[in-house]
Amino acid sequence: MATDIQRLQKKNDDMNYEIKVLGLDNDDKGNKTEQFRQARSQIDRQENTQTNDENRQHKKDNSNTSNETLQLRQVKSQMENQIQQLKRQKSQKEKENQLLREEFETNKRNDEIRQHQEDNSNLSNQFQQEKDDMNNEIQQLRQAKSQMESQIQELQREKREIEKESQQLREETNKRNDEIRQQQEDNSNLSHQLQQLQREKDDMTNALQELQQENNMNNEVQQLRQAKIQMEDQIQQLEREKSQKEKEIQLLREETNKRNDEIRQHQEDNSNLSNQLQQEKDDMNNEIQQLREAKSQMESQIQRLQREKSEIEKESQQLREETNKRNDEIRQHQEDNSSLSDQLQELQREKDDINNALQDLQQENNMNNEIQQLRQAKIQMENQIQQLQREKSEIEKESQQLREETNKRNDEIRQHQEDNSNLSNQLQQLQREKDDMSNALQELQQENNMKTEIQQLREDNKSSFITERGSVKVSKEVLGKGAYGTVYSGDFYGTKVAVKEFHEIILSPHNEEILGREIEIASQCRHPYLLQFICAIENDQHHLLIVTELMDMALRTLLEQRANAKSHLVHQEVILISFDVARGLNYLHSKTPNPIIHRDVSSANVLLRIENGAVRRAKISDYGSANLMQRCNTPNRGAALYAAPEASGSQQGPKIDVFSYGLLVCEMSVGELPHPEPVQRKDQIIRIPNAGIKRLVQSCTDGDPQRRPTMQVAIGFWQNMK
Repeated sequence: MATDIQRLQKKNDDMNYEIKVLGLDNDDKGNKTEQFRQARSQIDRQENTQTNDENRQHKKDNSNTSNETLQLRQVKSQMENQIQQLKRQKSQKEKENQLLREEFETNKRNDEIRQHQEDNSNLSNQFQQEKDDMNNEIQQLRQAKSQMESQIQELQREKREIEKESQQLREETNKRNDEIRQQQEDNSNLSHQLQQLQREKDDMTNALQELQQENNMNNEVQQLRQAKIQMEDQIQQLEREKSQKEKEIQLLREETNKRNDEIRQHQEDNSNLSNQLQQEKDDMNNEIQQLREAKSQMESQIQRLQREKSEIEKESQQLREETNKRNDEIRQHQEDNSSLSDQLQELQREKDDINNALQDLQQENNMNNEIQQLRQAKIQMENQIQQLQREKSEIEKESQQLREETNKRNDEIRQHQEDNSNLSNQLQQLQREKDDMSNALQELQQENNMKTEIQQLREDNKSSFITERGSVKVSKEVLGKGAYGTVYSGDFYGTKVAVKEFHEIILSPHNEEILGREIEIASQCRHPYLLQFICAIENDQHHLLIVTELMDMALRTLLEQRANAKSHLVHQEVILISFDVARGLNYLHSKTPNPIIHRDVSSANVLLRIENGAVRRAKISDYGSANLMQRCNTPNRGAALYAAPEASGSQQGPKIDVFSYGLLVCEMSVGELPHPEPVQRKDQIIRIPNAGIKRLVQSCTDGDPQRRPTMQVAIGFWQNMK
């Protein structure tokens, strides 16, 4: 740009120099004209003395000169017309350029306005959408907070009600126990009275016999008989009172059992609510962590945007300075063009004056010199016109380039200004969102204060099934070992019990928490065909130990003993064990609101009560820790033999226990463990001797879980078999 300005300045200086030269030429021409007039006077005087021939020659020369002058005038007129045409074209071109600039500016302004409106609309919609999303998330968090507070208050109310009911039940139980003890004492007193009356009766009978032997006194005998009848009536009355007391005691026991069932139901409800609260708390912690990460990302983005804003402001400042500089150059070029136009007009006037002077000189004399000068002036003017046309073309090109560059710079400046405005709006919006998120985080932090209350509720629920360490004495006698733990014998207030301790590899902090929940589930299950859960204790390493009733042996042990003795279970034993296991599984599958899935039904988890060498009762074990075993990575090859095809998938239901139950019945019927291969397993099922049992096993082991029967259907089958 500076080079273009210098070139224009140089051209302007050259034109000024030419103008000065033309002015000096005009002065010389004026002096020459004066000399010419003086010489003319002398020539006139001399011409008077010349001959007529010279006059004729002179006339002839004048005629030729007149022709040449006429031609020069015509050329001059054509040049003037060309100059006027160029001026008109220049003026028209300037008007067209002005109109084009105005139209371009108008269209550009309209496009910018439309673009700006579209950008504003898009940004408004985007920010409104983000704001709505944030408001929805905050509203959800507030609703979750409200729900948790309501649940905590409800739990606290239920806890107080349960404690109150428990206290009332304890008082009522104590009262009932006192009444029972009183009744027992009354019964004991009545028994003593009966014994006393019996002795008195015996004494009176002996005395009566002695009196009859001594004397036949009918009156005394009659009185003794009446006394005997009265005593027998008293005995019958006492027996009726005793029977009535026994009925009252039975009613009290039934009512106490009912209260105990209600207490266990409340404990189960508390456990479910605690699990729900823990899950919701984990979800809220995850949402808080996500909000914190999002906040950190937004802060990083805000810092980056601030840096970009600073850089854009610097660039905008540079662009404004450069634009101002360009505008100054454009105005300078416009002024230079205006000066050049004025100079051209001045030159045109001077040219006209020169032409007038030349015409005067041509008319007076020495037309040849004037013609030569006119020719040279014509050539100079043509050169000047060409030069001016080239300069005009260059100036128009430079002006067009400057306009285009200026428009481009203006567009960039407006775009940067719009970007700066958008960034400022985004920063303000982000700041407002940051403030909203800070408020939401403060509310979430307040919600986290409920952690202590939830933990307290969990400890209260945990304490309901964990008893003191000294209440159970664990011996070193090993009753059995498995993939997950070891079973020892123990003593619970004088009663032989089984104590199961899980291996150290299983009891991670996470699994120990799961085990606590599973023990709580086991403590709430009460059924004649489930191994009775008694309590749980903590050893010196603070590991939970499960205390259950002690059975005689496992079904697998009995099957191995019979196999070594080359015998099998008798048909009645298969029916009894299968019937008991079906009723136990049906109870687990019928639990509400969610059924309990055992997931490890096998002969090792069926325990037996043996009396006089015969099976009297079968119970299912490890029903409370099945979920824990599923979460552990410790292999258990025995469980895989009974596993249903869908056991490894995510969609599991009670029908996987039905599949394992069918293989268990097959194992008892043929005396063999289930074969791991499906083909050999089908051969084992075919070898079941009883056709009805074979059909039941085939339906229980169907590949489609929907076609397998429920345990209630199996119970009906065994009832019909008996």
